[in-house]
Amino acid sequence: MKKIIVLFIALLVANHLQAQKKFTVKGSFKNYEGKVYLFYGSEKDSVYTNRGSFTFEGVVGIPAYSSIQVPTTETKIHVTDFWIDGGETLLEMDTAFFRNNRFSGMEVNARLLKAGKAQQIMHAYRRQSNEIWASSLSELDKKKKLKEITDKILNDHPNSILSVYALSSKLAFYDKKDLQNFYTELDSSLANTRFGRDIKHSYKSIRKVEVKVGEEMPNFSQQNQFGKIISLANFKGKYTLVDFWASWCIPCRKENPAVVEAYKKFQNKGFDILAISLDDKFIRR
Repeated sequence: MKKIIVLFIALLVANHLQAQKKFTVKGSFKNYEGKVYLFYGSEKDSVYTNRGSFTFEGVVGIPAYSSIQVPTTETKIHVTDFWIDGGETLLEMDTAFFRNNRFSGMEVNARLLKAGKAQQIMHAYRRQSNEIWASSLSELDKKKKLKEITDKILNDHPNSILSVYALSSKLAFYDKKDLQNFYTELDSSLANTRFGRDIKHSYKSIRKVEVKVGEEMPNFSQQNQFGKIISLANFKGKYTLVDFWASWCIPCRKENPAVVEAYKKFQNKGFDILAISLDDKFIRR
Protein backbone atom coordinates (compact mmCIF):
# COMPACT_ATOMS: atom_id res chain seq x y z
CA MET A 1 0.00 0.00 0.00
CA LYS A 2 1.22 3.46 -0.84
CA LYS A 3 2.76 5.33 2.07
CA ILE A 4 2.77 9.01 2.86
CA ILE A 5 5.85 10.36 4.62
CA VAL A 6 4.73 13.06 7.03
CA LEU A 7 7.39 15.45 8.25
CA PHE A 8 6.59 16.93 11.63
CA ILE A 9 8.68 19.97 12.51
CA ALA A 10 8.57 20.71 16.21
CA LEU A 11 6.36 23.73 16.74
CA LEU A 12 8.74 25.15 19.30
CA VAL A 13 11.47 25.29 16.67
CA ALA A 14 9.10 26.74 14.11
CA ASN A 15 8.25 29.43 16.61
CA HIS A 16 11.93 30.21 17.03
CA LEU A 17 12.48 30.49 13.29
CA GLN A 18 9.37 32.45 12.40
CA ALA A 19 8.77 34.78 15.37
CA GLN A 20 8.32 38.34 14.20
CA LYS A 21 11.30 40.53 15.11
CA LYS A 22 11.50 44.32 14.94
CA PHE A 23 14.37 45.82 12.97
CA THR A 24 15.86 49.24 12.40
CA VAL A 25 18.12 50.16 9.50
CA LYS A 26 19.96 53.46 9.89
CA GLY A 27 22.30 54.83 7.27
CA SER A 28 24.09 57.86 5.96
CA PHE A 29 25.47 58.86 2.55
CA LYS A 30 28.64 60.77 1.87
CA ASN A 31 27.44 62.05 -1.48
CA TYR A 32 23.70 61.57 -1.96
CA GLU A 33 20.49 63.38 -1.05
CA GLY A 34 17.11 62.06 -2.18
CA LYS A 35 14.86 59.01 -2.11
CA VAL A 36 16.12 55.70 -0.70
CA TYR A 37 14.47 52.31 -1.29
CA LEU A 38 14.68 49.30 1.03
CA PHE A 39 13.80 45.85 -0.34
CA TYR A 40 13.65 42.99 2.19
CA GLY A 41 12.17 39.59 1.49
CA SER A 42 9.01 40.30 -0.53
CA GLU A 43 8.52 43.72 1.08
CA LYS A 44 9.70 47.19 0.12
CA ASP A 45 9.75 50.65 1.70
CA SER A 46 11.09 54.09 0.84
CA VAL A 47 12.11 57.29 2.63
CA TYR A 48 13.82 60.58 1.80
CA THR A 49 17.21 61.38 3.27
CA ASN A 50 17.60 64.20 5.76
CA ARG A 51 21.08 65.71 5.46
CA GLY A 52 22.24 62.44 3.97
CA SER A 53 20.77 60.25 6.73
CA PHE A 54 17.82 57.83 6.64
CA THR A 55 16.01 55.35 8.90
CA PHE A 56 13.79 52.35 8.16
CA GLU A 57 11.79 50.34 10.71
CA GLY A 58 9.78 47.15 10.30
CA VAL A 59 9.47 43.48 11.25
CA VAL A 60 10.82 40.24 9.77
CA GLY A 61 9.89 36.64 10.49
CA ILE A 62 13.07 35.05 9.16
CA PRO A 63 16.46 36.53 8.21
CA ALA A 64 15.73 38.57 5.08
CA TYR A 65 18.23 39.11 2.29
CA SER A 66 17.82 42.85 1.68
CA SER A 67 19.06 45.74 -0.40
CA ILE A 68 19.25 49.51 -0.26
CA GLN A 69 18.76 51.06 -3.69
CA VAL A 70 19.17 54.69 -4.80
CA PRO A 71 18.98 56.19 -8.32
CA THR A 72 22.39 57.79 -8.78
CA THR A 73 21.63 58.89 -12.37
CA GLU A 74 18.68 58.60 -14.73
CA THR A 75 19.96 55.24 -15.99
CA LYS A 76 21.99 53.86 -13.07
CA ILE A 77 20.91 52.49 -9.69
CA HIS A 78 23.29 51.99 -6.78
CA VAL A 79 22.54 48.72 -4.96
CA THR A 80 23.92 47.60 -1.61
CA ASP A 81 22.96 44.12 -0.34
CA PHE A 82 22.89 42.95 3.27
CA TRP A 83 20.80 40.90 5.72
CA ILE A 84 18.11 42.01 8.14
CA ASP A 85 17.47 39.79 11.16
CA GLY A 86 15.95 42.01 13.83
CA GLY A 87 17.80 44.54 15.95
CA GLU A 88 19.68 47.49 14.50
CA THR A 89 21.81 47.60 11.36
CA LEU A 90 24.00 50.63 10.66
CA LEU A 91 25.28 51.55 7.19
CA GLU A 92 27.77 54.11 5.92
CA MET A 93 27.35 54.37 2.17
CA ASP A 94 29.31 55.84 -0.71
CA THR A 95 27.39 55.81 -4.01
CA ALA A 96 30.56 56.51 -5.97
CA PHE A 97 32.49 53.52 -4.60
CA PHE A 98 30.23 50.78 -3.21
CA ARG A 99 33.27 48.88 -1.91
CA ASN A 100 33.65 51.67 0.65
CA ASN A 101 30.28 50.81 2.21
CA ARG A 102 30.46 49.78 5.85
CA PHE A 103 28.05 47.71 7.94
CA SER A 104 27.58 46.95 11.61
CA GLY A 105 24.84 45.18 13.54
CA MET A 106 24.87 41.62 12.15
CA GLU A 107 27.81 39.27 11.80
CA VAL A 108 27.01 37.99 8.30
CA ASN A 109 27.01 41.50 6.83
CA ALA A 110 30.74 41.74 7.44
CA ARG A 111 31.15 38.33 5.79
CA LEU A 112 29.24 39.50 2.73
CA LEU A 113 31.71 42.32 2.10
CA LYS A 114 34.65 39.92 2.45
CA ALA A 115 33.18 37.45 -0.03
CA GLY A 116 34.22 39.34 -3.16
CA LYS A 117 31.48 38.83 -5.74
CA ALA A 118 29.05 37.48 -3.15
CA GLN A 119 26.80 40.52 -3.46
CA GLN A 120 26.29 40.08 -7.20
CA ILE A 121 25.84 36.30 -6.94
CA MET A 122 23.29 36.51 -4.13
CA HIS A 123 21.45 39.35 -5.84
CA ALA A 124 21.12 37.17 -8.96
CA TYR A 125 19.97 34.20 -6.85
CA ARG A 126 17.30 36.27 -5.14
CA ARG A 127 16.14 37.72 -8.47
CA GLN A 128 15.87 34.22 -9.99
CA SER A 129 13.92 32.99 -6.96
CA ASN A 130 11.43 35.86 -7.20
CA GLU A 131 10.99 35.32 -10.94
CA ILE A 132 10.26 31.61 -10.42
CA TRP A 133 7.70 32.29 -7.66
CA ALA A 134 5.99 34.89 -9.89
CA SER A 135 5.95 32.64 -12.97
CA SER A 136 2.99 30.68 -14.35
CA LEU A 137 4.68 27.33 -13.66
CA SER A 138 2.86 24.73 -11.58
CA GLU A 139 3.74 24.65 -7.89
CA LEU A 140 5.63 21.38 -8.41
CA ASP A 141 7.70 22.84 -11.26
CA LYS A 142 8.40 25.98 -9.24
CA LYS A 143 9.81 23.89 -6.41
CA LYS A 144 11.93 21.88 -8.85
CA LYS A 145 13.36 25.06 -10.39
CA LEU A 146 14.01 26.64 -6.99
CA LYS A 147 15.82 23.52 -5.81
CA GLU A 148 17.89 23.50 -9.02
CA ILE A 149 19.19 27.05 -8.55
CA THR A 150 19.80 26.38 -4.86
CA ASP A 151 21.72 23.19 -5.65
CA LYS A 152 23.89 25.21 -8.04
CA ILE A 153 24.80 27.66 -5.26
CA LEU A 154 25.61 24.74 -2.93
CA ASN A 155 27.80 23.04 -5.55
CA ASP A 156 29.55 26.17 -6.84
CA HIS A 157 30.18 27.76 -3.44
CA PRO A 158 30.53 25.00 -0.82
CA ASN A 159 31.27 25.94 2.77
CA SER A 160 30.58 29.63 2.13
CA ILE A 161 28.18 32.26 3.42
CA LEU A 162 26.45 32.07 0.02
CA SER A 163 25.56 28.39 0.34
CA VAL A 164 24.61 28.74 4.02
CA TYR A 165 22.17 31.54 3.22
CA ALA A 166 20.73 29.82 0.13
CA LEU A 167 20.08 26.54 1.96
CA SER A 168 18.62 28.25 5.04
CA SER A 169 16.08 30.00 2.80
CA LYS A 170 14.95 26.71 1.18
CA LEU A 171 14.97 24.28 4.12
CA ALA A 172 11.67 22.68 3.10
CA PHE A 173 13.22 21.39 -0.14
CA TYR A 174 15.77 19.16 1.62
CA ASP A 175 15.46 16.12 3.85
CA LYS A 176 17.02 15.61 7.25
CA LYS A 177 20.06 13.70 5.97
CA ASP A 178 20.93 16.36 3.37
CA LEU A 179 20.69 19.16 5.94
CA GLN A 180 22.74 17.26 8.52
CA ASN A 181 25.48 16.36 6.02
CA PHE A 182 25.72 19.97 4.85
CA TYR A 183 25.90 21.33 8.39
CA THR A 184 28.56 18.90 9.62
CA GLU A 185 30.87 19.99 6.77
CA LEU A 186 30.70 23.68 7.73
CA ASP A 187 33.55 25.37 9.53
CA SER A 188 32.61 26.71 12.95
CA SER A 189 32.48 30.36 11.87
CA LEU A 190 29.72 29.56 9.35
CA ALA A 191 27.94 27.01 11.54
CA ASN A 192 27.57 29.66 14.25
CA THR A 193 25.89 32.25 12.03
CA ARG A 194 22.12 32.65 12.34
CA PHE A 195 21.67 30.81 9.03
CA GLY A 196 23.88 27.93 10.14
CA ARG A 197 21.96 27.63 13.39
CA ASP A 198 18.66 27.58 11.48
CA ILE A 199 19.90 24.63 9.40
CA LYS A 200 20.94 22.77 12.56
CA HIS A 201 17.63 23.45 14.32
CA SER A 202 15.75 22.28 11.24
CA TYR A 203 17.39 18.88 10.82
CA LYS A 204 17.34 18.21 14.57
CA SER A 205 13.61 18.94 14.75
CA ILE A 206 12.48 16.80 11.82
CA ARG A 207 11.18 13.33 12.58
CA LYS A 208 9.62 11.06 10.00
CA VAL A 209 6.40 9.23 10.69
CA GLU A 210 5.18 6.71 8.15
CA VAL A 211 1.42 6.84 7.74
CA LYS A 212 -0.32 4.49 5.36
CA VAL A 213 -3.25 5.73 3.32
CA GLY A 214 -6.38 5.07 5.36
CA GLU A 215 -4.58 5.05 8.72
CA GLU A 216 -5.28 7.57 11.45
CA MET A 217 -2.96 10.56 11.51
CA PRO A 218 -0.90 10.87 14.73
CA ASN A 219 -2.44 13.26 17.23
CA PHE A 220 -0.78 16.54 18.26
CA SER A 221 -1.77 19.49 20.44
CA GLN A 222 -0.87 23.17 20.73
CA GLN A 223 -2.31 26.42 22.07
CA ASN A 224 -4.36 28.58 19.72
CA GLN A 225 -4.24 32.39 19.65
CA PHE A 226 -6.52 32.54 22.70
CA GLY A 227 -4.38 30.22 24.82
CA LYS A 228 -6.75 27.26 24.44
CA ILE A 229 -5.23 23.83 23.78
CA ILE A 230 -6.33 22.50 20.40
CA SER A 231 -5.77 18.84 19.49
CA LEU A 232 -6.25 17.05 16.22
CA ALA A 233 -8.33 14.59 18.25
CA ASN A 234 -10.92 17.37 18.71
CA PHE A 235 -11.78 16.96 15.03
CA LYS A 236 -12.44 13.22 15.18
CA GLY A 237 -15.44 12.24 13.08
CA LYS A 238 -15.01 15.15 10.65
CA TYR A 239 -13.34 15.50 7.28
CA THR A 240 -10.45 17.69 8.39
CA LEU A 241 -7.86 19.50 6.31
CA VAL A 242 -4.66 20.14 8.29
CA ASP A 243 -3.16 23.19 6.59
CA PHE A 244 0.37 24.37 7.47
CA TRP A 245 0.86 27.91 6.15
CA ALA A 246 2.64 31.23 6.72
CA SER A 247 2.05 34.81 5.61
CA TRP A 248 5.52 34.86 4.00
CA CYS A 249 4.72 31.71 1.95
CA ILE A 250 3.62 32.94 -1.48
CA PRO A 251 2.05 29.61 -2.60
CA CYS A 252 0.14 29.44 0.71
CA ARG A 253 -1.32 32.90 0.19
CA LYS A 254 -2.29 32.10 -3.39
CA GLU A 255 -4.05 28.93 -2.24
CA ASN A 256 -5.87 30.58 0.69
CA PRO A 257 -8.94 31.82 -1.28
CA ALA A 258 -9.54 28.27 -2.54
CA VAL A 259 -9.27 26.90 1.00
CA VAL A 260 -11.77 29.47 2.28
CA GLU A 261 -14.15 28.70 -0.58
CA ALA A 262 -13.93 24.95 0.13
CA TYR A 263 -14.76 25.56 3.79
CA LYS A 264 -17.81 27.67 2.91
CA LYS A 265 -19.02 25.04 0.47
CA PHE A 266 -18.61 21.94 2.65
CA GLN A 267 -18.73 23.09 6.29
CA ASN A 268 -22.34 21.88 6.65
CA LYS A 269 -21.29 18.42 5.49
CA GLY A 270 -18.80 17.74 8.28
CA PHE A 271 -15.76 19.46 6.73
CA ASP A 272 -13.41 21.48 8.92
CA ILE A 273 -9.96 23.04 8.68
CA LEU A 274 -7.14 23.10 11.23
CA ALA A 275 -4.84 25.88 9.98
CA ILE A 276 -1.41 26.02 11.60
CA SER A 277 0.49 29.25 11.05
CA LEU A 278 4.29 29.31 11.27
CA ASP A 279 4.31 33.11 11.59
CA ASP A 280 4.24 33.06 15.36
CA LYS A 281 3.68 30.79 18.34
CA PHE A 282 -0.03 30.24 17.81
CA ILE A 283 -2.06 27.66 15.96
CA ARG A 284 -4.81 29.57 14.21
CA ARG A 285 -8.11 27.94 13.46
